[in-house]
This record gives sequence, C-alpha cells and structure tokens, in this order.
Amino acid sequence: MCEQLSELRRALERCASSFDASALPAVLASQVVEEASAVEHMASTIKALAAARVAETETWKNDGQRSPAHHLAKKTGTSVGDAQRELDRAKRLAKHPKTEAAAKAGKLSPRQAAAITDAADADPAVEDTLLAKAGDLSLRELEEEADGRRLGSRILKTDTRRCSSAGICGHGTTGRAALTFTPMARRRRSPR
Repeated sequence: MCEQLSELRRALERCASSFDASALPAVLASQVVEEASAVEHMASTIKALAAARVAETETWKNDGQRSPAHHLAKKTGTSVGDAQRELDRAKRLAKHPKTEAAAKAGKLSPRQAAAITDAADADPAVEDTLLAKAGDLSLRELEEEADGRRLGSRILKTDTRRCSSAGICGHGTTGRAALTFTPMARRRRSPR
C-alpha cells in the first residue's frame, strides 16, 4: 500500500511539474478539474483513515504531540480544528461502508461524506438516499438535505420516547411520522 502511494505521488509530481493550464483547450481543462478533484477526494479519504489508525494506536505520542489532532495538524499543515474534523470523519466513515466506498472512489468530497455520515449516524436508512443525491445536489443542498433528515430522525425519536412514556402511542398510529423540512436558506421571503 505505501509503495503504491509513493509511486502515485511521484507520478503526480511529474504531471504537476510539467502542467501548463494555459495550453489546455477549455473542454480538456474541465476534464482535468474532474480528474484532479476525484484524486484529491480519494487522497483525502486515505489520509483521514490512516490518521484515524495513527490515533487509535497512539503512535502520535512518539512525536510529543498533545493529541491525535495536534499530530495530524502538524503533519499536514492544517489547523487542529480541521485535523479533528478529519479524524471525526474517518471514524464515521468506518461505520458507514457504502459512504466509505464512495469516498474512496473519489465520488464524494470530504464535506459531502461528512454530511452523509452525520445524517446516517442519526438514521442509517437515509444513507442510500443521500448517496444517490450527492452527485446531483450542490454541497449546500446536500448539507441542508442531510441536516433535515438528521433533525427529522432526532425529532421522531424524541417524540416516540415522549409518546411511549406518556402511554399514548399505539392508538391507531404506526409510530412513524413523515416529516418534511424546508431549510431556512430555501424559504422565500415575502415582499414587503
């Protein structure tokens, strides 16, 4: 695995060192953006998963760092907060193999993967739906959809618990509710 990554890095270095964007026709430039984006997403996923492994083995302590996030931040030149988000994303990916596979294939950006796994943590049934929509929605739309589904799941669980403790569930209801959310960003303001 490490040898393959080293070979890939050398090949990418050769490509980058001779890359001249001004010489590309617009159509080819667009393809390069897509290919480079997929490579970036794959690399980010591999990095996050490897960093999570470093965190669980505690080898980060060998560098004298205060936490796995501090270790990752130092190694990658990012902030501790960003490093912690990477570690959290990797932990969630491990619980959602379909999203992990899509991220490893370069089909999801780190933020898309985070939005999907956040929602799937609350309700695993939404993972397939969000994965199917990820390619068609903007990041903002996907995050709003995931937030709505996550919030809906939490409300449903809270309402079901309250209903059960009050002894009023089961009177002709299925115990499930259909919830529709309109994110604030999508609501139109009425003219004044």
